[in-house]
Amino acid sequence: FKKRSIDDIRFNPLFGSGAKYSNGEEAIFLTECLRKKLKIYSSDKYLGSVTHNNSYWFNGYNEKYISDKGVIFTAISKRFRHILMLQYLFRHKEVLENIKFKEAYKIMKRGSNEYLKR
Repeated sequence: FKKRSIDDIRFNPLFGSGAKYSNGEEAIFLTECLRKKLKIYSSDKYLGSVTHNNSYWFNGYNEKYISDKGVIFTAISKRFRHILMLQYLFRHKEVLENIKFKEAYKIMKRGSNEYLKR
Protein backbone atom coordinates (compact mmCIF):
# COMPACT_ATOMS: atom_id res chain seq x y z
CA PHE A 1 0.00 0.00 0.00
CA LYS A 2 0.99 3.57 -0.47
CA LYS A 3 0.81 5.00 3.04
CA ARG A 4 -1.19 8.08 2.08
CA SER A 5 -3.87 5.96 0.36
CA ILE A 6 -4.72 4.19 3.62
CA ASP A 7 -4.23 7.08 6.08
CA ASP A 8 -7.93 7.09 7.00
CA ILE A 9 -8.31 3.28 7.11
CA ARG A 10 -7.51 1.49 10.36
CA PHE A 11 -7.56 -2.05 11.62
CA ASN A 12 -10.46 -2.46 14.01
CA PRO A 13 -8.96 -3.36 17.42
CA LEU A 14 -12.00 -5.55 18.22
CA PHE A 15 -10.84 -8.07 15.60
CA GLY A 16 -7.79 -10.31 15.42
CA SER A 17 -5.79 -12.74 17.50
CA GLY A 18 -6.06 -11.74 21.16
CA ALA A 19 -9.01 -9.41 20.55
CA LYS A 20 -12.68 -9.84 21.46
CA TYR A 21 -13.44 -11.30 18.02
CA SER A 22 -10.72 -13.76 17.19
CA ASN A 23 -10.19 -13.16 13.46
CA GLY A 24 -11.39 -11.22 10.42
CA GLU A 25 -9.30 -8.07 10.75
CA GLU A 26 -7.77 -8.52 7.30
CA ALA A 27 -11.12 -9.11 5.57
CA ILE A 28 -12.61 -5.99 7.17
CA PHE A 29 -9.50 -3.94 6.28
CA LEU A 30 -9.56 -5.09 2.64
CA THR A 31 -13.29 -4.39 2.41
CA GLU A 32 -12.65 -0.84 3.59
CA CYS A 33 -9.92 -0.48 0.96
CA LEU A 34 -12.35 -1.62 -1.74
CA ARG A 35 -14.97 0.86 -0.50
CA LYS A 36 -12.38 3.62 -0.91
CA LYS A 37 -11.92 2.41 -4.51
CA LEU A 38 -8.29 1.44 -3.89
CA LYS A 39 -6.72 -1.01 -6.29
CA ILE A 40 -5.71 -4.24 -4.59
CA TYR A 41 -3.13 -6.48 -6.16
CA SER A 42 -2.90 -10.16 -5.31
CA SER A 43 0.14 -12.30 -5.95
CA ASP A 44 0.95 -15.96 -5.56
CA LYS A 45 4.61 -15.20 -4.84
CA TYR A 46 6.08 -16.84 -1.76
CA LEU A 47 6.59 -14.29 1.03
CA GLY A 48 7.29 -16.49 4.04
CA SER A 49 6.09 -19.43 6.03
CA VAL A 50 3.84 -19.93 9.01
CA THR A 51 3.73 -22.89 11.33
CA HIS A 52 0.29 -24.15 12.13
CA ASN A 53 1.25 -26.17 15.21
CA ASN A 54 -0.64 -24.13 17.79
CA SER A 55 -3.09 -21.33 17.22
CA TYR A 56 -3.69 -18.50 19.65
CA TRP A 57 -7.27 -18.10 18.49
CA PHE A 58 -8.53 -21.16 16.61
CA ASN A 59 -9.94 -23.86 18.88
CA GLY A 60 -12.01 -25.64 16.28
CA TYR A 61 -15.34 -24.84 14.67
CA ASN A 62 -17.01 -24.16 17.97
CA GLU A 63 -19.77 -21.72 18.95
CA LYS A 64 -17.31 -18.84 19.47
CA TYR A 65 -15.79 -19.32 16.01
CA ILE A 66 -19.22 -19.42 14.36
CA SER A 67 -20.51 -16.42 16.35
CA ASP A 68 -17.40 -14.42 15.46
CA LYS A 69 -17.99 -15.14 11.77
CA GLY A 70 -21.45 -13.58 12.11
CA VAL A 71 -19.84 -10.53 13.71
CA ILE A 72 -17.24 -10.25 10.93
CA PHE A 73 -19.88 -10.32 8.21
CA THR A 74 -21.85 -7.66 10.09
CA ALA A 75 -18.76 -5.46 10.33
CA ILE A 76 -18.23 -5.90 6.59
CA SER A 77 -21.84 -5.15 5.62
CA LYS A 78 -24.81 -4.62 7.88
CA ARG A 79 -27.07 -4.63 4.86
CA PHE A 80 -25.85 -7.91 3.35
CA ARG A 81 -24.76 -9.71 6.52
CA HIS A 82 -27.36 -12.48 6.23
CA ILE A 83 -26.38 -13.25 2.64
CA LEU A 84 -22.70 -13.32 3.65
CA MET A 85 -23.45 -15.66 6.56
CA LEU A 86 -25.44 -18.06 4.39
CA GLN A 87 -22.89 -18.14 1.58
CA TYR A 88 -20.17 -18.87 4.13
CA LEU A 89 -22.09 -21.82 5.57
CA PHE A 90 -22.86 -23.20 2.10
CA ARG A 91 -19.22 -22.90 1.01
CA HIS A 92 -17.53 -24.11 4.21
CA LYS A 93 -19.02 -27.49 5.06
CA GLU A 94 -16.19 -28.20 7.50
CA VAL A 95 -17.82 -25.75 9.93
CA LEU A 96 -20.88 -27.99 9.98
CA GLU A 97 -19.07 -31.18 11.09
CA ASN A 98 -20.48 -31.04 14.64
CA ILE A 99 -23.37 -28.64 14.27
CA LYS A 100 -26.42 -28.45 12.01
CA PHE A 101 -26.71 -25.74 9.36
CA LYS A 102 -29.76 -24.11 10.97
CA GLU A 103 -28.11 -23.97 14.41
CA ALA A 104 -24.90 -22.51 12.96
CA TYR A 105 -26.91 -19.79 11.23
CA LYS A 106 -28.72 -18.99 14.50
CA ILE A 107 -25.37 -18.67 16.29
CA MET A 108 -24.08 -16.34 13.57
CA LYS A 109 -27.20 -14.20 13.82
CA ARG A 110 -26.85 -14.05 17.60
CA GLY A 111 -23.24 -12.83 17.26
CA SER A 112 -24.33 -10.30 14.65
CA ASN A 113 -27.13 -8.94 16.84
CA GLU A 114 -24.85 -8.64 19.88
CA TYR A 115 -22.32 -6.71 17.78
CA LEU A 116 -25.02 -4.36 16.48
CA LYS A 117 -26.16 -3.62 20.07
CA ARG A 118 -22.73 -2.49 21.25
